[in-house]
Parts: sequence; structure tokens; C-alpha cells
Amino acid sequence: MREAMKRIHALDAAGKLPPTFTAALLNKLLGVHWAGKFLLNHCEGNLRNTALFERVARGVYRLKKTK
Repeated sequence: MREAMKRIHALDAAGKLPPTFTAALLNKLLGVHWAGKFLLNHCEGNLRNTALFERVARGVYRLKKTK
């Protein structure tokens, strides 16, 4: 998870990650096939894991703002 988040934050810092994104776009940018499950597992409202993403709409996410 840490390596994936480092890559996602690097994409964001480089301006390659739009403010809202889908699992399909994240899969394409990272070159992986598991982003959908990753987003679901680390989305706000899922009490099992750390909330790293916010769900904006069905299938659309954004990075959770840190305080």
C-alpha cells in the first residue's frame, strides 16, 4: 500500500492525476489492474482500513484532504 500511495501522490504532484478519477484511469496511470479494489478498501466509510480516498459519486474518487 505504501508504494502505491507514493506513486499516486507523485502522479498528483506532477499534475497527471485529475482532481476526481476512476479506477480505470488509476489502473492506466499506474499500469496495474487492482485499483478498483484498492480504492474500495481505502475509501472513507470503510472501517476496515485507513481512509485515503473520498467517494465523490459511484465509481468516482478523489484523494482525501489531509489536515
